[in-house]
Amino acid sequence: MSLVPAICTQCGAEIEVDDTHEAGICKYCGTAFITEKAINNYTTNITNHIVNNNNFAGANVTIGNDSNIEGLLTLAKIELQAKHYRSNNLFKYLDEIVAKSYDGLEKIRNLFREMEIYEMAELAIESGEHMNKGFEIAGLLTRYDSENILGWLLKWRGSSLKFYEDGENVIRFADERDKETYQKEVYTYFVEHGPHCNAYKEYLGAIPSDYIKKNGYIQDLLIQHANMLWDIDEKTRNERIKYIRNLLPDDRLNDFKIVRPKSTSGGGCYIATCVYGSYDCPQVWTLRRFRDYILGETWYGRLFIKCYYAISPSLVKLFGETKWFRNFWKSRLDKMVSELNCRGVKDTYYQDKY
Repeated sequence: MSLVPAICTQCGAEIEVDDTHEAGICKYCGTAFITEKAINNYTTNITNHIVNNNNFAGANVTIGNDSNIEGLLTLAKIELQAKHYRSNNLFKYLDEIVAKSYDGLEKIRNLFREMEIYEMAELAIESGEHMNKGFEIAGLLTRYDSENILGWLLKWRGSSLKFYEDGENVIRFADERDKETYQKEVYTYFVEHGPHCNAYKEYLGAIPSDYIKKNGYIQDLLIQHANMLWDIDEKTRNERIKYIRNLLPDDRLNDFKIVRPKSTSGGGCYIATCVYGSYDCPQVWTLRRFRDYILGETWYGRLFIKCYYAISPSLVKLFGETKWFRNFWKSRLDKMVSELNCRGVKDTYYQDKY
């Protein structure tokens, strides 16, 4: 006989269990428990021969014993209590519940309700604290309750690298009373970011043509962001502009006039405006927020801003039209913007604080 370590599910005490036994009682609190070995031993494999027209002859069908499923739920509950929302053990237990029980997903959702996972997701959405545990909870919900909007909404709002499929799922599973609000949020993001990335067809193509025809604000955004594509090569820019033109109704094509902005337009962020071609684009919105709410909050940050505004206009005037100047700063600003986005600095439309 040998002993293996275990943890009481009730009081959390560290105990030792005879590895030949499948259950035991905690010597500290008296709670009965089932071992993981017992859970695995309850699995029964039978060969089910189905006559009819189905191709299941000789298939192995796994039937889960009730005690087996309850044991798995207990183990999953322990992981959730420990806030191990992304642990391999948790996924293993939950996946086995799905595989071994005909109503496994419903059992998991009941477990989520018991552990208040849905309430935590709602709180994270309301508070705006999407990162870390909130994002992990989003992964749980989208995996095991994929038709519930909470997981998709938490994942959507918490990611600095949002994907169009997540946004589409937010709209798909929204209640009718909220659908219009989510459509505006998601489709606005698609237009603000789609034209600036290689997946522009996926982002912009995900917006229904009828929605574009009925909503002038989306048409205005499409025209606005087509005017921000000066930081890419001419061939790629022309391809994206042509794609955007085809999305617009005919009566808006006369408003579609692409004009290259002056390098120093805007009233600040001179080098960034020179590099990205516009004072109003996602990258510059990020940097302006950084300037106003991070640099501007400290004396040394304000000193840097003052020095920057004293020097950068002259640099842009002298070198702003040169390729080496733009390339030099773009690689550094791209990295900085990416890091700021990961830290939670938004890249949506922004009006200066001062």
